[in-house]
Amino acid sequence: MKVFNFTDTCRQIFPNSIVIDAALRYPITDKGWDIEMPDQEDIGDRFDDADFRLIFNLQDHLTTKSTGMVGDGFVFYDIPLELAKIRNFYKDWAPSNQIIVVVWPLGLVDAWPKKEFHLVEFSSHQYETWLDYKSGEDVLREAFSYMDKDFEYNFLCMNRIEKPHRKILYSKLASMTSGNISLQSAGHELKYPGLDFVTYDRHYDNLSNLLSIKRNFQTSMFSLVTETQYHERFGIITEKTLNAIVAGHPFIVAGHQGCLDDIKSLGFKTYPTIFNEEYQYFENDERIDAILDLNGAYFTRITTTALHDLVDEHRDIIDYNRDYFFDSFGPDRLEWFRTQLLDIWE
Repeated sequence: MKVFNFTDTCRQIFPNSIVIDAALRYPITDKGWDIEMPDQEDIGDRFDDADFRLIFNLQDHLTTKSTGMVGDGFVFYDIPLELAKIRNFYKDWAPSNQIIVVVWPLGLVDAWPKKEFHLVEFSSHQYETWLDYKSGEDVLREAFSYMDKDFEYNFLCMNRIEKPHRKILYSKLASMTSGNISLQSAGHELKYPGLDFVTYDRHYDNLSNLLSIKRNFQTSMFSLVTETQYHERFGIITEKTLNAIVAGHPFIVAGHQGCLDDIKSLGFKTYPTIFNEEYQYFENDERIDAILDLNGAYFTRITTTALHDLVDEHRDIIDYNRDYFFDSFGPDRLEWFRTQLLDIWE
């Protein structure tokens, strides 16, 4: 399998740079992640070189603060705390135009104040997941073959870690016989369990995990994906959604507001001819109910024949998404990353 080197990619464009390729450090608290930030002693006089850049990769989801002021006159709606930490640490002694921060949340770059340091949108974690899945493409395509589908359920809803939106959704779904539903950290497993909670945490191997739960995908028609972030203004699209795409599932996503639009911005298609997708625009306290209310017919028992018919009618989208993922998604994301860096260089 190919290995992605974030530092080398940055230095192809900015050879005179300090690159912190995984700047977020545990623990995560209500004040956000710790961040590895070189200080004046570490950097010395390198900012005196006009071509020098200090580059951070914030490689995971970020911690959101509600509306307010952070630091000296710095006001930003729903600011991720990690960006405020970097801004406030460097604002008095480092030129902001020589600092580049790479972030995962979609839409954040467009909202970021232009007078501050440069923000670039790219997820090294997402790209590394693609590399891993691409290396196992033949195995994955065979594992999730349409010919092997045998529907026992309408939908699959997998939840590993308890989060507020997942607990609410699980409580509404748990009594339904039309779905295969889990909340693993609370002891509620899928019908066909895969890697246990401890094993997954120890190895964090998304490819092995996906293959270990393939029977759950093959026995359900669509996925109700509960994404990592829900309440945040700027959210991320993780392997949870990509797993549904690789497995050939249409999907509903319980994620941040506008999450389906963000998925489409990544090059994928959604399923407006199956589901009412207006749910994505509802406010946080209404969005889960909107998912269920607007799409109620799909959460009551549907015959196996009708489920197969739905898949047959939408094979063009299912196949497009899977083909786009394996053939183009990774290269397109990497090219987008390089384009943004080149725009800054120019």
